[in-house]
Amino acid sequence: MTSRAGSTRQRPRTPGGRMIINISARHCRVADSIRRRAEDRLRKMVRFEPRIDSADVVFEHDHGFYAVEVRAFVTGRSTVVAHAAAADARAALDQVLSRLGTRLRRQHDRSREHSVGTPKSEDSFQKGIVAR
Repeated sequence: MTSRAGSTRQRPRTPGGRMIINISARHCRVADSIRRRAEDRLRKMVRFEPRIDSADVVFEHDHGFYAVEVRAFVTGRSTVVAHAAAADARAALDQVLSRLGTRLRRQHDRSREHSVGTPKSEDSFQKGIVAR
């Protein structure tokens, strides 16, 4: 992989706003059911961060463990990366997608506008309503 975790590399936008998902494997073969599961779960990540353009998923098998790395490329933001390892490829995939969801949610929350402001005068409040 040539990109780094903090890069803001521009990725091509797909027609219709669909996410590009690249799945690759090193030293192993990934079953079609696991590939479909990865694609389905990654497409659902848009609810955490709607600006995801594409994602790269890399499965690697080494010394009896499956290591999975996911890089999500977000428009106008840095790349979000998550890693996980487990004895089973499906378990490693579930772990890494859970971590990715947490990181995407955290990044999206940080990008929100937190300064709502205060009303200019007391006239903007409704009179006679008491909060209890």
